[in-house]
This record gives sequence, structure tokens and C-alpha cells, in this order.
Amino acid sequence: MGLKFISSKRASPLLLYIVLAGLPPVSAYAAEDDGRFAVHGVGRAACADFTRVRAAGSAEYRQFGGWISGYITALNQMAPKTFDLVAFETLDTLSQYISNYCQKNPKSTFIEAARAVTLVMGPTKIEKFEGFIEFPGQPPIRLYKQVAAAAVARLRQLGHAGDIDPHDVEAMSAALQAFQADNGLEQTGRPDQVTLSRLIRTPP
Repeated sequence: MGLKFISSKRASPLLLYIVLAGLPPVSAYAAEDDGRFAVHGVGRAACADFTRVRAAGSAEYRQFGGWISGYITALNQMAPKTFDLVAFETLDTLSQYISNYCQKNPKSTFIEAARAVTLVMGPTKIEKFEGFIEFPGQPPIRLYKQVAAAAVARLRQLGHAGDIDPHDVEAMSAALQAFQADNGLEQTGRPDQVTLSRLIRTPP
């Protein structure tokens, strides 16, 4: 099996950001002393290749999705105080984030793009599982309780929520609908991927 070696010294400038946020970079708990480690599978692929197969919707694209899932699972297992690095994003949303990075950095490798994306998730990672809050609908949406609390705090900061309980799905839905209306989003009152990305991932 062919391997590619990568040095952690090539990491994005976001590396410092994530260290300060409390999630150690890969080199903090793995790799050789000089920061090199072997990369398997489609992690070795160029960003341009990922962008191409994603646009084509080819069978190869599923290999990248499987690789991302395995990569996230490994980070969840190895990073201290981490139950889930990904607070709310689906695989499709993560792929969109990576695609955005790859379009701006076509000469990067897929693992470099994946690392750059996961590095910014440190501040919102789920450190301990506390359960879910479920929003009805088709399909129903389940949020980690910490994500619901973070969403309510941000909605309150933006003036869309008063003293509401994150467990109060009806009140939270009304606040989300007001936020969606102000931001030109579909007014469903549901914490869909676009709404949460705009609400939680966008800097205050």
C-alpha cells in the first residue's frame, strides 16, 4: 500500500488558534518526534481531486466521506476531554466546509483540508455527553444539549430570545424563526444545518 508522509509543521496558521482553544494538534499526541506521520487512503489525495469527484457526484466521492468519518472518530478517541469534536454538522456539511477550503487551496492535500476544518471546531466541541434535545418534523432533528444552549445564548445576544429554556423546543423554534427571517433563510423554525452554521460558526 502506498503511503504519503506529512509533517505537522505544514499545518494551517489556524493551528495556534486551536491550541489556545484547548484541542491539541495531531502532533501533540501522535507522529514521530519531528512531527511526521503516515497518511493512508484518500487523505493523500489532492484537494483538486476531491473538488472534482464531489462536483461529479461519482462513487469515488463516497470514499472521501468514509475517510472523514474515520478521521473524526479517531480525533474523538484521542483528543482529551472530547466526546464529539463535531457539535452539529452532518457529513454533507463537513464536506462543504472542506470543499470551500479546497477551492481556495487547490494545491493542499485532502488531509490538510480536513485538519484545517476540524481545527476551528475546538471551541464548540462536545466534551461530555449530556443527552439530546429533539425537534419534531420530517426528519426530526436531534441536537446535543450543549449545542441547544449555545444556540439560545447566541439568539439571546442577537435579540431573538429572552429568558427561554433551551429545553423549550417551541420557544426555541420561535426564536430560530425570527433569526431566519432576519438573515434571509427559510423560516422553518428548525435548527437545520444552514441555520446552525450561520448562528454558531459565524463569529459574533
